[in-house]
Amino acid sequence: MPAVVPEISFAHYRDSDSQQRAAFSTALMHGLQRFGFIVLRDHPVSQNLLDQAYDLSARFFAQENSAKRRYASGPRGFTPFRTERAKDRTEPNAGDMLARLTNDLIPATTHRVVNPPTGNRSRYSMPFFMHPDSDVTLSCLPSCIGSGAKYPDIRAGTFLEQRLRDIGLLT
Repeated sequence: MPAVVPEISFAHYRDSDSQQRAAFSTALMHGLQRFGFIVLRDHPVSQNLLDQAYDLSARFFAQENSAKRRYASGPRGFTPFRTERAKDRTEPNAGDMLARLTNDLIPATTHRVVNPPTGNRSRYSMPFFMHPDSDVTLSCLPSCIGSGAKYPDIRAGTFLEQRLRDIGLLT
């Protein structure tokens, strides 16, 4: 039986009792540990706002390449990036800082979209990267230390700069 990425409802956390919040938290942790992401529904981002954003993406990519090149962002291409649309769903995933904070209990995932082998339709992605303030110290969470922290403490801004250099987005 193929593995299934958990699809969970934010409403089960936001509007429910402690049992449903605990079930939400368990499913969230399972998805992040097993797959590096989950599918989230019933989130507070309106469908109208998502539709507008996807419409803007479609209009952006419909332009001539010369117009799009004004928005090129180094070796990674244009912003926004291409990927698949999931109607009324978002797909939060784990990144390097969360992996570091949890001592790799929640592993970082590669943020990559692969086009399916069939079909010829446009696909768009609107990544949103959430980071702590630059001066926040990233220390392993006490509940995740286990037999010892794998990483030394580092300021979030310093860590982000290192990662951006590592992937060629900062020189």
